[in-house]
Amino acid sequence: MTPGDWSILPWVLLYLAVVLGASEVMHSVGAWSSTTARRGVHLAVGSAAAAAPVVFDTAWPLLVLAAIFVPFNLVAGRRRWLRGMHDVARRTDGTATFALAVLFAAWAAWMLDPARVPAMQAALVVLALGDPLAAWVGERRGGRTRYRAGGDERSLVGSAVFFAVALVGIGGTSVVTGFPVGVSAPATIALVVAAAFWATVAEAVGRSGWDNLWIVVAIVFLVGFVPEDPRALARLLAATPVSLALAATTLRLRLLDAGGAWGAALLCLTIILFGGWGLLLPGAAFFVLSSLLSRVGRGVKDGLAVRPEKSGPRDLVQVAANGGVAWLVLAAGVLAGDVGQGWVVASFCGAFAAAAADTWSTEIGSLWGRSPRLVTTGRRVEAGTSGAVTLTGLVASVAGSASVAGVSWLLGAPFIAILAAGVAGGLVDSLAGALLQGAWPGEGSLAEARQAGTAPVKGLAWVDNDTVNLLCTAAGAILAAALA
Repeated sequence: MTPGDWSILPWVLLYLAVVLGASEVMHSVGAWSSTTARRGVHLAVGSAAAAAPVVFDTAWPLLVLAAIFVPFNLVAGRRRWLRGMHDVARRTDGTATFALAVLFAAWAAWMLDPARVPAMQAALVVLALGDPLAAWVGERRGGRTRYRAGGDERSLVGSAVFFAVALVGIGGTSVVTGFPVGVSAPATIALVVAAAFWATVAEAVGRSGWDNLWIVVAIVFLVGFVPEDPRALARLLAATPVSLALAATTLRLRLLDAGGAWGAALLCLTIILFGGWGLLLPGAAFFVLSSLLSRVGRGVKDGLAVRPEKSGPRDLVQVAANGGVAWLVLAAGVLAGDVGQGWVVASFCGAFAAAAADTWSTEIGSLWGRSPRLVTTGRRVEAGTSGAVTLTGLVASVAGSASVAGVSWLLGAPFIAILAAGVAGGLVDSLAGALLQGAWPGEGSLAEARQAGTAPVKGLAWVDNDTVNLLCTAAGAILAAALA
């Protein structure tokens, strides 16, 4: 830090002490509820963080303060220190993730490249203003427009308010700072709208206070990093309407709920941004064909003796369980600079091949498979039992893996390796379902939905179908990379 930073730091600490002290006093005298106090601190601290580049010479004071407040706020929230902020009925890690968001923004934008400071400021302005204002309006005007996306309840009115604040915050920062440099006015306007939209999605799918971090990550990346690469900017502007159409279609057809639709849209966007349009093919083959299969014989599946944990449209967690490993592979390829290379494409495709193998085996095997047997012992079990296999289901598993391996071959991935990895991943799913997945007694049947306060009759209580799917796709990704 520079001498100027050291001289200003005590005044900033005094400002933080005054803000926190005022919120405690207002709460203690009953003038503010904990929610109001928390939002007041959110606004005051977020605005100050956005103004830090005007006050300090370097990023170090903001980095140090944020790094201190991440663990402090985490402990304070757990132990109910600073009751003005933490004396709330629903515990979240929002105050800690707020500090973590500031830490990320200061590092990714200001520290790595000072030219990205406007991206940091835009993100923190939106965080400071948008989140509390959207929650306040949503509570009062949300009415029947409430929905769930990722676990926490939101409202369409609140999301619309957040989008408006994000649009003004990002657009205003762009006008004042002239950022991004070298981008035409129409492209800048499109970028501002896209960034505001994806920040709104990030706010909607965040849960337990983690939306604070995702909002900032989305804006810093889209506004600070994407314009540096003309190809990435073009992909963003083209992928945004495609991803929005995907979310709207899956919601309309009731293939996904609100959280699942936004999760699929985010997955679609990042695949196009980092991997290009071609890498959409494996995920599309899995999703479209598996969704069609899930609708075949729904009445028969609903009558299975073993009731699945979830039914109906897939949610955000299910989307992450089936597509999260492929996304992580893509992220690893970006960090290694190997996107488009053999191991990345093979591993990416192997994850979706395993997801397809598992889904086809389950959907077709539960309908037409005869004499299901547990994969570990060969004992006859009821249809729908996790870990049960049939000859029909095994054949369907091969067909499902082949559906993804076929389109993967068009991308240069070896067909046999992807096919084998997908089938192996499906078998891992069956083994994990038989050995690890929890099941509880129901009315004349077993139920996979977790029952609080009771021990499962088989498996581990914390292992559910989503965990098993994650293991399945991880096995497919690892084996495909090894065979490629």
